[in-house]
Amino acid sequence: MEKESAGKAGILKQETILAWIDELIQKNNTSEPPSLVFAEWICAGRIWVSKAPDNFKAFCLKQLSQRTETSFNPSDLVLAGLAAPLFGEDFSLLEQLSNNHLRLSKLLDPNETGLLQWPSSTPQYWPAVQAAWISSSDQLLKHKLPPSQMEQVIQLKEIYVYETDHQLWQKSKNTYQVLPTATATEILTVANNALAMLAWIPDQDRAEDILSSLRKSAAPWQNKEQAINEWLGPAAYLLFEALKAYEMTQAAQELSNYVNNHLSTTPDNAMQKCLYQLWEESTN
Repeated sequence: MEKESAGKAGILKQETILAWIDELIQKNNTSEPPSLVFAEWICAGRIWVSKAPDNFKAFCLKQLSQRTETSFNPSDLVLAGLAAPLFGEDFSLLEQLSNNHLRLSKLLDPNETGLLQWPSSTPQYWPAVQAAWISSSDQLLKHKLPPSQMEQVIQLKEIYVYETDHQLWQKSKNTYQVLPTATATEILTVANNALAMLAWIPDQDRAEDILSSLRKSAAPWQNKEQAINEWLGPAAYLLFEALKAYEMTQAAQELSNYVNNHLSTTPDNAMQKCLYQLWEESTN
């Protein structure tokens, strides 16, 4: 692939987006931590939709055609929401997206506990899994679904929002946690809170608690001169969007300043180039 320049004058090529997608497809297996995959898929999907919508639609159609009653990938939890605006005028395809989305809830929550459990060698409940399903539901509900589907999506969404807040919120640390928790670092991953906020799971008071904890411990507010890799990745960008959604504009600007001060202006891989483009567009 031809070397691509970065920076304000650089043009993000479709090939670069697809290179990141290829990397993500390689991660689409149950051994990966879902929170990391979801944050990447949402960021990659957003820029993919905006820069190459026809290619994205073709990918989604292929994914739908390949799905069986028991097969699924982490990307499935976000594709419905990303694709819904593109398929909004095609009722039959929108119905397929919705059916696949509802099927995932049955596969990941067969006992109807209100928590989606991603299967792996050590099954856990991830806030990011809940948030990805809820976020996609919000996008689907903006379009005309069959009444029975709409009712199911609304009902499940309300249940998942409540159970995430009720069962996965850890008050002592003001964060959404993974259950069962293996290590303290897993509790404090950037993606858990970013995705939960993007899905509007916490109310305003709880979101303020999350921000208060971030100001006390997170790198953009405590280590401004030091670049911490996890704060330059996809989850940080999604947190930036979440802070803006909750009208925490000063904190969003502080996070943006931190990232822009440390992001390389000559990114050397596909993910970095795409993220650079997202931050460029968000600050211009």
